[in-house]
Amino acid sequence: MDGSKHHLPLTTVGPLNEQKILPVGDRINAVGLFFLKNGIAQIKSCNDLPYFLTKMTKDQMVIDLALRTKILFWSSILLGSASICILDLLL
Repeated sequence: MDGSKHHLPLTTVGPLNEQKILPVGDRINAVGLFFLKNGIAQIKSCNDLPYFLTKMTKDQMVIDLALRTKILFWSSILLGSASICILDLLL
């Protein structure tokens, strides 16, 4: 719990259904910073990545990040071009 920003104790509201949280036998991937603390392996989330616990495979995450990058790139070109056109009209 070192470095966690959650207040202790962590509580939940209402009854929880195990099937909705994580069904037994499901595989998940953890993405983050790996380190050993007192001989125990731990993974801490990384602020630079939009994933921490996911059912996506590595290839699916790479494809998703590439798609998000392309959308951000083309959106910035579109908004930049629109702002230049607006400034040109105003001057």
